[in-house]
Amino acid sequence: MHKPINTTEGKAKMNNFWLCLGILVAAFGVTACCDDDDNSCDGSCSDAEAGVPDSGCKSCQTHADCGDLKFKGCYGGFCQSHECDAQSKTRYFEYYVDWRQGFTGVYVSGDFNNWPNCLSPNLDEGRMIDKGNGVYYALRKLPVGEYGYKYLICYPDPKPDQEGMNGIEWITPTDADSTADDGYGGQKGIVKVVGCSQSSPRVSCTQSSSAE
Repeated sequence: MHKPINTTEGKAKMNNFWLCLGILVAAFGVTACCDDDDNSCDGSCSDAEAGVPDSGCKSCQTHADCGDLKFKGCYGGFCQSHECDAQSKTRYFEYYVDWRQGFTGVYVSGDFNNWPNCLSPNLDEGRMIDKGNGVYYALRKLPVGEYGYKYLICYPDPKPDQEGMNGIEWITPTDADSTADDGYGGQKGIVKVVGCSQSSPRVSCTQSSSAE
């Protein structure tokens, strides 16, 4: 027979866990800087917001190892909040390719990288990373301001005047802060970069203190 669960004992252990975590955070001076709905950094970061608290020092090899990439990524081998200060902020871009097949790459193209198309020499500046299951993402540190952008899908043998499944496909972002006329009869996304009142900290982690 299984031992009955002692809910009081369980709560006590959980409270002790959070107490110890709080002491650890205070001892090392670690504060998280999460992106709230108002684009501010409030100095707190919950599991639901950011996957793993900054104080956990979770080791990583790529950004994809760090949970919700809207809030944090892999920096210096550990999952930490994206950089954010009064002048700039790292923004997360994501696109789901859905049913599309046969493309050679997915890109984010906009004011911040001079709108490369599939034939541009600087196309790779906007390349998005395959996260798996049809999801592509990019992280870009941008100065405070507003930027127009679209997602771009390139297919083999693209033509400058050709859009569609065998050439160049421009897509209006659904994750944009707002949209605006693109000047060609369509819509472009607008990303609004607002700085933080306090800079994102960088945790002093060592491999021996990392926690998976």
